[in-house]
Amino acid sequence: MIETNLYDKSSWPRGEWDNEPDKIEFTDEETGYFCEAARVNYSGVWCGYVSIPFSHPALHYKCPCCKDYHFIEGLKVHWGVNYKRPNEDKTLFCLGFDCGHCTDISPKDDDQSFKDDRAYRNKEYVLNEIRSLAKQLKELENYTPSN
Repeated sequence: MIETNLYDKSSWPRGEWDNEPDKIEFTDEETGYFCEAARVNYSGVWCGYVSIPFSHPALHYKCPCCKDYHFIEGLKVHWGVNYKRPNEDKTLFCLGFDCGHCTDISPKDDDQSFKDDRAYRNKEYVLNEIRSLAKQLKELENYTPSN
């Protein structure tokens, strides 16, 4: 696992993120997929990514229970998969999610005294979500439609 600090957080409000890296790259031991957690500089929230081969069934088949959407849309991860693009060198397809939704606290929020149910999604949270997404994708790896 490679952890990298990229951003100067001295102007951010103090918080749990002070002691976290800004980027984490690793190969998931259980699935063999390349994974990445990356902090967004403008808000400080985490995003998580799993890279899969272009031949992966999740990119090509619709869910048998609901023919209107692909498997990707049914994957269970924080607020769903909302990033779907080839990686930089176009050798793998990257699926991702972000932790910048209405239930999430951004490290760069000026007011950290929220009295609602919002939470900061920390390094451990995002790594667990990435591993969960990788596991779901691995389970779909050998899927073939039963027509």
